[in-house]
Amino acid sequence: MSFSIHLQPTHASYLNIPESKASFLIGFLSVGSLFGRLFFGHVSDYQWINRLYLYQTALLVMAVTTTLCPLATSYGGLIVYTILFGVFDGAFVALIAVLTGDIVGNNKLPSALGFLYLVFSVPIMTGSLIAGMLFPSVFLVHNLKT
Repeated sequence: MSFSIHLQPTHASYLNIPESKASFLIGFLSVGSLFGRLFFGHVSDYQWINRLYLYQTALLVMAVTTTLCPLATSYGGLIVYTILFGVFDGAFVALIAVLTGDIVGNNKLPSALGFLYLVFSVPIMTGSLIAGMLFPSVFLVHNLKT
């Protein structure tokens, strides 16, 4: 998610999209995430919905949209990518604690959530740093190809 949050406006500016418009992409991601959390949180409460499959589908859609992101070369395409990614990121956020509770049970839930968020904190803290270090070299390769 580091690319979407921190480097998406920079990516948009390299596509000659004005900075004033590019900065709205983070807002679109946040709105999509809000609706994703509300929708998937509500849907996952139904007994006939398999939460694990819903979670896996959300991760798959996030991966596919991120893979297809380079094909979005216009502002509208970036908006569609950002909203889709945000909606399914909201599903990820809404379902992770619920799935952890389903797997470990209520007795071990506090310890499991503590460990889960500890493990999640490592890529969250280092992802932006690594993406920021890799971006100039990726951009240089992109300039050499054009």
